[in-house]
Amino acid sequence: MLDIKVCYLESQHRHKDQHLSSLLDNMRENNVEKAQEILAHHQQMQRQFLEGAIETKLYTHNVDVDQINDRELGKIDAAEFAYDMTTLGHSDIIASLKRSCLSPERLVLKEGAQVMFIKNNFEVGYVNGTQGSVIGFDAMGMPIIKTVTGKIISAQKAGWSVDDEQGSVIAEIRQIPLRLAWAITVHKSQGMNLDSAEIDLSKCFVKGMGYVALSRLKSFAGLRVIGINDLAFQVNEKAVEMDKEFKAMSARVEAQLNKIPAVQIEKQQAKFIAA
Repeated sequence: MLDIKVCYLESQHRHKDQHLSSLLDNMRENNVEKAQEILAHHQQMQRQFLEGAIETKLYTHNVDVDQINDRELGKIDAAEFAYDMTTLGHSDIIASLKRSCLSPERLVLKEGAQVMFIKNNFEVGYVNGTQGSVIGFDAMGMPIIKTVTGKIISAQKAGWSVDDEQGSVIAEIRQIPLRLAWAITVHKSQGMNLDSAEIDLSKCFVKGMGYVALSRLKSFAGLRVIGINDLAFQVNEKAVEMDKEFKAMSARVEAQLNKIPAVQIEKQQAKFIAA
């Protein structure tokens, strides 16, 4: 039997201001009235976006997102460049990869299109959620992106795959890791870090959706909420109870560690790392 110890991690590195962290803390504990009060106060404050930030619209339903992206792309009077997803391997697994991948099967871009990277590539210089715009296309027709920080990236196709136990690829899809980003769904935004967003939560239909959307932002400076309902402030009761339980379990472990001399802890850590 594994003797698992729960350690509750309290430090976070996405949110840059105390007020947003306070809002999310209260939502996570289902303190709805306090969360509403904090957000209402923010809405009354003068809002100032970070210089160069791109305001992505977050909506709860695909139909709203698709309409916005199609409309904005259609406004651009420029040549279209289309990129089709390629696939290899087992059809059922490919279907699953397509559902989980944020990149569309057919990606249509124009110079001036607002886009977002949807995969991590630290070597090239982008992560899931890096925003920018198409500033041109290279000699091979690949899109050239200027990020909000000014970095120029020539986007190339990337792969999403499933391997067997021996490490061999049994299914893979390949596509340029971009999507149009004038608007995205709250569901698709999970895992992303956004500098700026316009969020409509007026059609929230499940608890926790509001928390997911608001927690994408780094600070209140980049947040504009244009619609919200009561459900948007709530999280699942089971999640709240589990959060409390994890905190209690972590506190017990911390109390036990405090009774152990620091030298002994260091020896145990060194032994674990060596093993």
